[in-house]
Amino acid sequence: MKKFAFLSGLILFSLTGYLSGYSQIVKTQSDTLVVEEKEVSIIASKYNAPRGDISASFHIIDEEEISNSLGKTVLELIDEKVTGVTISQKTVMGYGIGTDAAGVINVRGVGGKPNTGVLVLVDGRPDFMGLFGHPLPDVYSIDNIEKIEVIKGPASMLYGSNAMGGVINIITKRNIESGFRNSFTAESGSFNTLKAQFTSEGRFGKLKYFVSGGVNRTDGHRGKSDYKSKMVSTKLIYDLSERWEISVGNNSTKFKIYDPGVVSNPAPDNWFDVRRNWFDFSILNKSNYGKGEIKLHANTGHHEIYDGWRSDDKTYGLIFYQHIKPMVGTNITAGFDYKRYGGDSRNVLEVPEYDYGKHYEYQYAPYFHIQQAFLKDIIASTGLRIEKIYNRKSELIPKFGIVYHLNDGNSLKVNVSKGFRAPTMRELYLFPPSNTELDPEKLWNYEISHNFKAVERIKIESSVFYMKGSNLIRVAGKFPDVAFRNTGEFIHKGAELNISAEPTENVSLSAGYCWLNPENETQYNPGNKINISFKYFKEDFRFELFSQSLWDRYGSDFAQNRLDQFVILDSMISYNLNEYMTLIGKINNITNEDYQIIAGYPMPGRSFSIGFKLFPRSF
Repeated sequence: MKKFAFLSGLILFSLTGYLSGYSQIVKTQSDTLVVEEKEVSIIASKYNAPRGDISASFHIIDEEEISNSLGKTVLELIDEKVTGVTISQKTVMGYGIGTDAAGVINVRGVGGKPNTGVLVLVDGRPDFMGLFGHPLPDVYSIDNIEKIEVIKGPASMLYGSNAMGGVINIITKRNIESGFRNSFTAESGSFNTLKAQFTSEGRFGKLKYFVSGGVNRTDGHRGKSDYKSKMVSTKLIYDLSERWEISVGNNSTKFKIYDPGVVSNPAPDNWFDVRRNWFDFSILNKSNYGKGEIKLHANTGHHEIYDGWRSDDKTYGLIFYQHIKPMVGTNITAGFDYKRYGGDSRNVLEVPEYDYGKHYEYQYAPYFHIQQAFLKDIIASTGLRIEKIYNRKSELIPKFGIVYHLNDGNSLKVNVSKGFRAPTMRELYLFPPSNTELDPEKLWNYEISHNFKAVERIKIESSVFYMKGSNLIRVAGKFPDVAFRNTGEFIHKGAELNISAEPTENVSLSAGYCWLNPENETQYNPGNKINISFKYFKEDFRFELFSQSLWDRYGSDFAQNRLDQFVILDSMISYNLNEYMTLIGKINNITNEDYQIIAGYPMPGRSFSIGFKLFPRSF
């Protein structure tokens, strides 16, 4: 089946390339196959569709929002912009790794600790630590990003393991205009915090490039909460023709973070030293008939921790997909994914040094998705993925969706999807609770949403969802017979509401509210969350005010260790001094709120920063 799926995919990929050339000759045929242009989304790089025709809940943070964020991290931006997503934090800067790390992403209450229930992609490739299966938020620099896509709810049909709660796809720069442009940004503030980034991009004929580099550091707001990092990222894109292009991307990041520990028991010297590298090579085709891609990718890391832990992990794989539009109203995506992941680890403080060994596994899957329009107002979609996991039976991952356009700007959506997560190397082979007989976790999601454009400048989006997880991997048994077992289950219920308005050309308002009932999974899952944003912009001046409130919060599962409600208020002001320089000022936690997101870790009080962004003369 593996060979059949792969060969079929290559044939489809080549055929579309042939058709793209053919469409240049027979323009009358291509014209009949082009659907009327609408606002198009490319969801996690897998398929193209007008935004209103996609049944899943998703949010796109575009290039303008990213550019105006001026120094926020990727996860901070998602936490502010996307209803239904929560991000754990505990220091001024940095997230870290390990059991007590911050940066835990929960989408509608699903994420886990380690954070294996949400899949992070970079340009469509999976990005996770090969042994523990969690993403690495300190690696995701904002400076080389063009767009961030967030899918809420299971998306394993298209993306495989870990896409239980949702998917975050970080898309790096690729829409680069002719000539070249450079920028330099620097920011300094409270707690001896410094951020500095440099970017350069350009296009010369058929060649496009993007290079970025940056350093970040802080002393932190508590003793032993230092953080420092440095990063460099490159991308080259070459247009072979109007229909074909190749691209090469690379990123190297090094960071060191200190965990100060809970206030009741401060840590003396808990440091984490991490080096990460990724590389990918892609061949893309595009035409009136669709688009496709073949991508080879690799991700490596070296981790050192104060307790003697040393590890080297690797993930590499192949991604292939082809999207075609054979007739008006029909969109088809077929694809194949393969990845091998794992690594080796040891503890150098043990006497003698303890070697946990080398452990690797693989997964591969063909998948198929079709979206069909009926009577202009109804769009139905379905898909199936057949996931083969090393030494385990295949998983069938279906998805169903329907969209009904009641009228212009008013649509009703229904989505049913399955998610799964394969056990990690940690759960299978490392440490005493490991168990090689584990099966994947599973989750079913049922969702109804409504998008409504009340008037020209007001949009309202609402959704209700019901999620049921089973076969969850939990530590079970009595000593000495204690091990990971597939025993857990949960039900999450919730509702989301988003309102955005532009009362004038210079004012933008948005508000998002999420109600969540996570049952016993209360850690990192507030029952209520509200985000409110106000923006004023006129000519060269821009002012933003952001408020967030969370309540019904707990520091542990089973509603234990209750945390207080908090309301924070942040502001940012920027002014374009001239065409070459922008001045920036920020105040975070204006009201000096005393609060915790992770129990025992007080968040920073009121803090200030100032900075600038330079745009040297472009050519």
